[in-house]
Amino acid sequence: MAGLFAHLLEKTTWAVVVRLTTPLLGTVPKSKDVYTKFILSKMQAEEKKRLKERQKELTNRVDEEQVLDKTELDSQLLLAGQASEDLVKQVMAEEQSTVEEAEEKGWTGFHRDENGYFVYDYFIKGFINHAARTLKEDRVGAVDVKQLQDKCKRYVFVTPRRIYLPVPKDENILPILERPLRAETPQGPRVALTRSDMIKEGAEIEFKIQMLSQGNPLKVETIQKILGYGEFFGLGQWRSGGYGRFETISFELVNEESTKKKRVKKTKEKTESSEASTEGSSENTDTGDPVSDGSEEASEE
Repeated sequence: MAGLFAHLLEKTTWAVVVRLTTPLLGTVPKSKDVYTKFILSKMQAEEKKRLKERQKELTNRVDEEQVLDKTELDSQLLLAGQASEDLVKQVMAEEQSTVEEAEEKGWTGFHRDENGYFVYDYFIKGFINHAARTLKEDRVGAVDVKQLQDKCKRYVFVTPRRIYLPVPKDENILPILERPLRAETPQGPRVALTRSDMIKEGAEIEFKIQMLSQGNPLKVETIQKILGYGEFFGLGQWRSGGYGRFETISFELVNEESTKKKRVKKTKEKTESSEASTEGSSENTDTGDPVSDGSEEASEE
């Protein structure tokens, strides 16, 4: 359900369909414990980084502007830390519930719920950020846009939260790719066998890309170039081995204005209905006609 104010932000939305040109390998460890430890450590590191930035910001305000005293500084940092901890718990509770379990170690797959296999929005957003970091900058017309990764982090978003993969709901077993992993350790070279669930080439994945307009120097051509990078470097596990590559087969503008007009029209009709209901109640009261509870409920509906 949309919030009260998100529609006030001007944005452009595209419906995107990509087709895998090489198999997509799963990235989710098939162990809730392993997944929790791995993801939790990454999230906690990210939240600590944000908290340090917040601490630096508030400390500068105390030292330079004298806007906050030390007590208020400690209070705000405590609230920020609690908010970060709550966010980590919330995300982990959601994601851990969709992790499959397997006895074999070193097995990765995909998230799964009652609707089937899926990837989270950050799976695609991570690719966009990586592609932007690789491209570094872009020239659209006479304008040079630098620091593409930073711009994409700030202005480009992917929906929906869960992006479902084209696998039938009753298909419980996905194809598997097994491969050796070689690592150099203090005890010498070691080789381990790893396996990943696989989505075959030809599968089509649908999602939407939203780009905020205000203060954003990016253009549609930049987003198209970033998606084009997927033909060279893909998604999921073993991308360096050529897996997860894709081609964009559909890139259509979504008419946000029609959606906005429908929302405004619906709100207007609801307001007019409420006003008519109030006027009807007043007329009945003035003439002495009783209004039953059932009539009032019917009017409000």
